[in-house]
Amino acid sequence: MALGDYDRRYVEEPLLLNRSDLTATVATLGIARCSLMRKLKQLQITP
Repeated sequence: MALGDYDRRYVEEPLLLNRSDLTATVATLGIARCSLMRKLKQLQITP
């Protein structure tokens, strides 16, 4: 699995589990909201 694939799964799975609730997703991942937003932009994912 390529690094980009890992990053995408790392972000998408909690996002789906939390029904695109960004506050719940950052709590699940344990990262800052700005970090999540940066990663979503990098991966071209729309929450």
